[in-house]
Parts: sequence; structure tokens; C-alpha cells
Amino acid sequence: MVLIVILIFSDSLGQLTVIFGVVGAGIAFALQAHVTQKDK
Repeated sequence: MVLIVILIFSDSLGQLTVIFGVVGAGIAFALQAHVTQKDK
């Protein structure tokens, strides 16, 4: 029972990590594009 809960929790945690990674990359890319646009 506990093992199943841990597996489900770690799986959802992994999905959250992937989502945060994608969002973080998108924000970083947008900020970088904004900064280079401001330089021109």
C-alpha cells in the first residue's frame, strides 16, 4: 500500500518537474528574446 502511494507520488512529482522545466525554459527564452530585442 505505502509502496503504491510512493510510486504514484513520485510519478506525479516527475510530471510536475517536467512541467516546471518546460515553463522555466519558456520564461528564460522569452526573457532572453526580450533582452536581445531591447539591445537592437
